[in-house]
Amino acid sequence: MVFNKVAIFIQVILSNDEIGETGERFNHLMEMLQSSFTSVNKVMGALSKGMFGARVEDELNGDLATLQANVNASAESVETTMMELHQVMAGVA
Repeated sequence: MVFNKVAIFIQVILSNDEIGETGERFNHLMEMLQSSFTSVNKVMGALSKGMFGARVEDELNGDLATLQANVNASAESVETTMMELHQVMAGVA
């Protein structure tokens, strides 16, 4: 086994049996999870730097799709609030 930042990958010996297929599917799942977390982290990092237009654009399913929707809704809310705040500040000046 190889330990990675977020995921654990299984070294799969090329085989066409159930064990080989299970290992390949597990590795695919781990790759998708890692990619999803990377995308969410990029959006959150962009928001923390004042770049409010960033969104998670991956095609996700299940709980990851829920996470995507919530992160994107939060980003949208922050972007809207910042635009409204900017308009208020322009009106005050």
